Amino acid sequence: MINYKNINKLLLIIQVLLFLFLWIYTIIHFSELPEIIPQHYGFDGKPNVYGNKSMIWTLPNIGSLLLLLLNHVSKNTDSELLNISPKIKAKPELARTFVNALLVFILFLFSRILFEEIKIIKGFQESLSFFVPTIIIVMLVSIVGFNTYYHYKK
Repeated sequence: MINYKNINKLLLIIQVLLFLFLWIYTIIHFSELPEIIPQHYGFDGKPNVYGNKSMIWTLPNIGSLLLLLLNHVSKNTDSELLNISPKIKAKPELARTFVNALLVFILFLFSRILFEEIKIIKGFQESLSFFVPTIIIVMLVSIVGFNTYYHYKK
């Protein structure tokens, strides 16, 4: 039997660490940033839109909102905001674990993008690495696979 309670505790610890990284890393590097920074990246990973450095706070702010929203949803697995297989929803601990794992993926993705964005701004790299799209692909395949597996599981 899988102990979802312990898995969820571990996922919560990882969420908090990633959340803190988003904010602390941004705070530490904000004063060093030029007034104009990249705000958007093309498919090649290179910056293609630039704007004010205050936009660097976008990922930490969105990460904070998602942390609040998804933690609420994970505690209320009957929520209409949670659009997953009914077979997963029927098992609240499993649904909670699914949402918590999704949040870890998202916060990790945001942390990696922020980390690489600041490296780009400081001139240490020219574009986002292959790692960012890899995280997105793994996240999407995991979500679809998890839902499909439990949807067709007897």
